[in-house]
Amino acid sequence: MTTPGDSEHSIEVARQLTALEGAVKAILDEAREGKLSKTMASIKAEILESLWSDGRNALLQLEGLAGPHPRRVPFTEAYATAKCALAELHPGNIFTTPALDTTMLPAVAKKNHLPRLDLPKFSGSPSEWPAFAGRFNKRVAGLEEDADRYLPHAMIRPVRNSP
Repeated sequence: MTTPGDSEHSIEVARQLTALEGAVKAILDEAREGKLSKTMASIKAEILESLWSDGRNALLQLEGLAGPHPRRVPFTEAYATAKCALAELHPGNIFTTPALDTTMLPAVAKKNHLPRLDLPKFSGSPSEWPAFAGRFNKRVAGLEEDADRYLPHAMIRPVRNSP
C-alpha cells in the first residue's frame, strides 16, 4: 500500500524522469541538425549514457512503487533514437553501452595474474581472531607454489637467499 510519502516521492521521480527525457530529446535535436563535431558528438554520447542511467534508475524507483510505468516506452524510444542519430553522425565513432561496458564483464584470467583468492570475513572482534586466523591460514596454505610460479625469479631469489 502506498503512503503519502511514497506518492510525493513518486511525483518527484516522475518529474525527474520528464526532465531527463527532455534532455535526451535535446541531444537528439542537436544530432539531427548535424552541426556536432566528432569530439562534441562523443561528449554528447557520454552525457546521453549518463542520462540513460539516471532515467533507468528513476524508472526502477517508479515501477517499484506503482508497477509498470507508462513513461518507460517514450523514454527508451527517445534514448534509442538519440543514440542512433549520434552514431549516424559519425559512423566511425563507437559509443560504449553500459550493458557492454568492460567494467561489467567478468574478468578473464591472464597467465601472469594470480587466481582470485576469496578470503574469510573478519568482523574485527578480538574474540573472533583465533577462528579467523585458522580459516585464513587454511585458505592460503599451499599458495606459495602459485606465487613462485607467477613472480619473476629475480624478485624471489634475493629475498630467499638473504640472511
